[in-house]
Amino acid sequence: MSNRYTLKVYPKGRGREVYRVIEVSGQDNLEDLCSSILDAFEFDFDHLYEFNFGASLSDRSCIVEYEPYEEDSPTKIALDKCGLFKGRKFTLLYDYGDCWVFCINVQKVEEELDYQPSLTTKEKGKLEQYPDYDDDWEDDEEE
Repeated sequence: MSNRYTLKVYPKGRGREVYRVIEVSGQDNLEDLCSSILDAFEFDFDHLYEFNFGASLSDRSCIVEYEPYEEDSPTKIALDKCGLFKGRKFTLLYDYGDCWVFCINVQKVEEELDYQPSLTTKEKGKLEQYPDYDDDWEDDEEE
């Protein structure tokens, strides 16, 4: 028997204006969760990432990093083995260059009788993974 988790996910500092509520199976792993989050925000999955289960972003004692060249990457751990409970908070740092920090709050934990793939159940706002900075550059040149 596994759990089903309801998670509120939002970019750090923007939880009221941009967020997604995602349901995921405890059978899914951290890599699957990262993929579900990126899909929910319509981001490309083409960068490295890490999850931080520490007390704060600066607490580096509980980091789970994606290891692209390791068959047994730490991100292959099932969500049911991550100690998730209602009220638990952790973060996803995606793309070390642009540093997208997604805050994740566990809103609900229920027993899952049969595996169900992840599902975005609520969304608010929009994010651009790669905003078009060229337009700003051209505007500055015209002045």
